[in-house]
Amino acid sequence: MKAMARRTGYRALAAGTGLAALMGVGAVMMTRAYGITTIAQFGDEARRWLPTTEQLSSTVVPKIEPLQRTLSRSLQPARDSAGERFQQSQVGSYLQKKALASSELKELQPWERELFAKLRALEEAEAK
Repeated sequence: MKAMARRTGYRALAAGTGLAALMGVGAVMMTRAYGITTIAQFGDEARRWLPTTEQLSSTVVPKIEPLQRTLSRSLQPARDSAGERFQQSQVGSYLQKKALASSELKELQPWERELFAKLRALEEAEAK
């Protein structure tokens, strides 16, 4: 059974390698048929066939913009509610208490005291 599986694996590898080689030879033959002999000529030909940035932005962006607004509009409330649920959970309240306790243990800089005072004022305003 192992020998058969190994043989099949080798055959698949050989077939894939052969197919890749044929694709490479075909690509070289096609570029020669178009008169392309250098990579610079290939780049020019690719630029000629592919759309420009302006063409893409004029056709694709108007179609994508409503979708982006819809996604951002629906994600904001979900993010807000997830944050509120975390803060109301046991883990969120525990982490908040630990953070407040550790911040009050050391001597705070004046700007840190001001920041904590504003945060506490905001929390009290939200609680009311």
